Amino acid sequence: MDCDITVDPALLDREQITRTQGFGSYTIMVNTPKTEKTLRARYGRRGLGLKVFKGMSESRILDPMKLNPSWGKVSIEHASIIQNLFAREGISPRIYGLASVNGILAQVTNYIERTPDPKQPEHDTRIRKLEQLIKKYKLVSLSLSPDFGLANWRDNKYIDFSHLDFIDFQAYKDELDIRARTRRGIVLQKAYQPVPPLGIPGSRKIVARIANLKLKTLPFKGTNVLDAGCNLGAFSRYSIDAGARRVIGIDKIGQLTFEVNNLLGYWNLDIVTEDILEYVARNHKSNPRGFKFDIVFLMAVQNYLGGIEVALKAITPVAKNLIIVESHGGESREVYEKIFVKFNFTKVEYLGYVQDPQIRHQWHLYK
Repeated sequence: MDCDITVDPALLDREQITRTQGFGSYTIMVNTPKTEKTLRARYGRRGLGLKVFKGMSESRILDPMKLNPSWGKVSIEHASIIQNLFAREGISPRIYGLASVNGILAQVTNYIERTPDPKQPEHDTRIRKLEQLIKKYKLVSLSLSPDFGLANWRDNKYIDFSHLDFIDFQAYKDELDIRARTRRGIVLQKAYQPVPPLGIPGSRKIVARIANLKLKTLPFKGTNVLDAGCNLGAFSRYSIDAGARRVIGIDKIGQLTFEVNNLLGYWNLDIVTEDILEYVARNHKSNPRGFKFDIVFLMAVQNYLGGIEVALKAITPVAKNLIIVESHGGESREVYEKIFVKFNFTKVEYLGYVQDPQIRHQWHLYK
């Protein structure tokens, strides 16, 4: 777990941070125009702020000889993972990354202003939702008297994760492994995509595919990427690691994909659980100029969408520069390239194929 952004020391005063009171025992929220601009440039999102851990030096998180820093009774890593589980359910602000602010550790999060307290029935309803999520994700409060009171909510979002932790973190990881390998109710030996950091084996050869696709030659830095049919997110994670600013992955197993990548710390990755064609069409219609992507992955998913021609009719309008295509397996190169001609790409670069396990052809399609 690393700090992936350093905020300009001129934006915030270290002494002010360490002395500020009034927002919890451990943290304060910071949202200045310059800070928001810095975060927007890095994360491609508006309305972000910093939850700064007073007196917490980020050197503790970068030094492997020292313990993972904690927020109250819980490690900041676990607190961030759990908060994002709740954020996906709409009950907490989302964490996008960690930052160094004048040498002090901070979370990058949605900034939320203080809001008027809700009426008691409304508060009781959101407490029940909170308790349901604690049970769903097998969490436990490490506090003898956990405080779910009004002071720990902003804009109907719960914000205090200094006391919630997994009952058994390894058991949660093991559960994700089983879910990844389960298909139609049967637990298989391998998932579709491997996730090496979590020890999840997979049937697809991700390293070979990345090499054959020449991804290292592509300019990912600062780009917006769409991974249509992302499965467990191998190409989404590659894009982020290569410097992409915003990545959206879409897949029918999106909840599992989200949990896997949330556990791995890919907190700025958007995972959508929706029909690919419907999601793309709706967002492009509502925002034709803004819903655009520099790079689009269309990897062995087109047969689920009605074929490569149907897939490209939907995807091409939202692609700005490059569509990366891998055939589903069993189709000939010639069949695909006859269809590519209909879209008037400026360049069709055939990359060869991978044997995985059948022959799968790969291309770069440039607009």
